[in-house]
Amino acid sequence: MKKPIPALALPLLSLLLLSCSSPSEVASSSPVDELPTSETSEKETSYQLLLDNTFQNGFSVSPASGSRQDDGWIPDDRWARDVDLTYGDSNGPISWLVAQHGDIYSLNDKYNKYVGEKPTYEDGYYTFFDESKKMSVNPSSGSLYLELNASKEYVRPRKSGEQWCHLLLNQGFMRAVSLKEVSSVDFTIDLELKKWEDHMDGQANRDVHACQFLMYLVIKSEAALDANDFFWFGIPFFDNRYPNGLPESGLVDAGGAGATSKFIYGMPSSDYLPKGLPLGSKQSVNVDIKPYIGNALVKARSMGYFVNSELNDLTFQSMNIGFEIPGTYDCGIEISNFTLTAQYL
Repeated sequence: MKKPIPALALPLLSLLLLSCSSPSEVASSSPVDELPTSETSEKETSYQLLLDNTFQNGFSVSPASGSRQDDGWIPDDRWARDVDLTYGDSNGPISWLVAQHGDIYSLNDKYNKYVGEKPTYEDGYYTFFDESKKMSVNPSSGSLYLELNASKEYVRPRKSGEQWCHLLLNQGFMRAVSLKEVSSVDFTIDLELKKWEDHMDGQANRDVHACQFLMYLVIKSEAALDANDFFWFGIPFFDNRYPNGLPESGLVDAGGAGATSKFIYGMPSSDYLPKGLPLGSKQSVNVDIKPYIGNALVKARSMGYFVNSELNDLTFQSMNIGFEIPGTYDCGIEISNFTLTAQYL
């Protein structure tokens, strides 16, 4: 069975380590008897890895990096710097970085400080859009709608080896949580496929063309002999080639430009999305991913990766979520209830 087309790798983000809460001392006494002083330690029981998981503080968007097929055209007014997209009362630090790898059109061209367009607002949603994509966020409900229309980007079916369109959110974790510290890593997300259009005109080649919406975690080893090595841990949600869900997978990221030559694991999506992601039907995911990370390590070792590492050597480093569309497809998905929670031992 053929495996999903792997994601282009994103650079690892810098990490900031935070210390756990310090113990507090509690003393009590009685006017009749002096009781011994007791000390209690407040131990953290869980930790939310995702910063701003309800999208309150906006996004920092990197410029598009693609050009049109065949003639290399790009917009004359392409803005080549990052742009912050904010809305409403958002004034906290921005945690979400948005990538537009391989796209011709760029949100940055409209929302940079010189053009200065503002988001539209309707029914609680702030919307940013360009010729091929849309981001609509409702900070009250913690909902985010992402839409990427590859039919506006491709002028013909994409060929093998050519760049493809992305709309990806990513962030580095503030704390490098270790698997040895946790009893479970609970992941939740609600998803609704709101738009799906096939513009391949019967020319799709499943080895080259696809529409994927997925999430990747970067898992790093702290074992001495594998130190600083990492692998991609995939949580797929939608792939038009697998309407009933993707099988478990393990392969090497060798997908062309930007490939990292690192091991990639993909969870079997039928385990947590047994109905797939049918158009117009909201689906909820609630799964402990720790056992699957163990499965990923077994597969990696069988292929010669992480042979010096055990499960307790692994830590979470960063993540990304969103669209990769190497085929001529238009797709829109809304997410909410987005959490990744480490439950400490």
